[in-house]
Amino acid sequence: MTQTFFMASLKLNYGALNAWNDAFQHLVPVFEELGWKLRGSYHTIVGDIFEVINIWQIPDANAIGEARKAARSHPAYLEYGTKLPALIDREDLAILESNPFSPPFD
Repeated sequence: MTQTFFMASLKLNYGALNAWNDAFQHLVPVFEELGWKLRGSYHTIVGDIFEVINIWQIPDANAIGEARKAARSHPAYLEYGTKLPALIDREDLAILESNPFSPPFD
């Protein structure tokens, strides 16, 4: 069975990793309530400094716009989500589909 994922690769501003982590931990439950599942969140220790990669399992590609729109009225998003743009230098987004040999998530 094919699974769909949303990957966000974010280059944060210098020194913004702690502020990102502090804010983002409050947003994970918001998006999980809207049907996304965080499958991993990572930051580089070698490579492009202050890069964060988040991988979400999503129902389908339409879920991205729907959830992002719905999240904007959530109290946690209003408090923490509005802080994120000031922390991000660059954002690369991708929708991914699992390959047939990829092990499924529960």
